[in-house]
Amino acid sequence: MRLSVVIASVVVMLSLVGAVAAAGVLALGQWQPDGSEPPAAPDPAPVLEAPDRHVEINLTTQMLKAYEDDTLVYEFKISSGPRTPTGTYRIWKKHRMKDMKVGMVVKDDYYVLEDVPYIMFYFNDELTRERGFAIHGAYWHQDFGKPVSHGCINMRVEEARMLFDWTGPRLGSETDVVEAEGNPGTPVRVYGSPAGG
Repeated sequence: MRLSVVIASVVVMLSLVGAVAAAGVLALGQWQPDGSEPPAAPDPAPVLEAPDRHVEINLTTQMLKAYEDDTLVYEFKISSGPRTPTGTYRIWKKHRMKDMKVGMVVKDDYYVLEDVPYIMFYFNDELTRERGFAIHGAYWHQDFGKPVSHGCINMRVEEARMLFDWTGPRLGSETDVVEAEGNPGTPVRVYGSPAGG
């Protein structure tokens, strides 16, 4: 009894397949029995432009603001320093955590900060990548809103993580990323003066 039900089901399925093929209803790009061209693929969905994300850092007020188009997404207190350069930059490299070398051996102010979290290095044509200026989390002080860093932009660790995840270049499960075609860095504008003038 069961065998007859299976055979009947197979016969019905083969009949349906034959009817579909005879009617010319085939998958896109599949061979047509009458030799005609396969049906054209539908028009692709329109490409939506990514929102314009950018970061503004005001050294006078010691504030960082992150925008998506003209909408304020984040606003955080930061700590810059007397050597923080002003200008328009782009984040080019990000590290979830890394030791950072600070200062210069020849000036006897060299030291290493271990396990600095959420580092976002930025550069432009005047401020080369080798100079090593970055936005990053700072676990060694809580003086945000005051210019106490050596030159990088210090942030509370949790706020740095939020900005790190929001900015480009995008990072998957890797521990670091460098901008590339199709994965650009977020623009950063630094302006003002930490002295307030």
